Amino acid sequence: MRRFLTLSCALAALNLAVPALAQNAPSPAPTPGEVLGAASDAMLEITMTAGNAQQQIAVAVTGRLDALADDGASDERLAVVAHRGVSAIRDVAGAARSALNGAAARAAGLLEAIGAPDVFFHNLRDLRAAAGERLRHSTRERSRAVLAKLRELVGEDDPAAAL
Repeated sequence: MRRFLTLSCALAALNLAVPALAQNAPSPAPTPGEVLGAASDAMLEITMTAGNAQQQIAVAVTGRLDALADDGASDERLAVVAHRGVSAIRDVAGAARSALNGAAARAAGLLEAIGAPDVFFHNLRDLRAAAGERLRHSTRERSRAVLAKLRELVGEDDPAAAL
């Protein structure tokens, strides 16, 4: 239940951040630089929110694994809990990717509307790619933390095999 609450909070934060960031759009005739700045801010907010949610999930899952191990849970039970935790971390990443794509699409639309030169579209693409890489890194590291805890408790070299 705690997993669903954490995931729900993370997804709600991501969903609320996107419209709020769109309201912070510059004046009716923004410059291409202002559009890129707003897009950069939006993407940073999305990745930070997702990273924080993933961290909370990883901490909750590793704590749950410790508690279950202390209560004598089977290795299979520990693996199921770890698998669900990694899935929740990936779910947050999926929602964040969606929000990043929406922010990039809105920025591209604004750039198109003001007739921005191609270099701004290339910079927007690079911003989106960098945000995606930050999200992949966060997802990978948080998932590794959960799997490392599982490995510690189960004593296997490859905790993914237990999943």
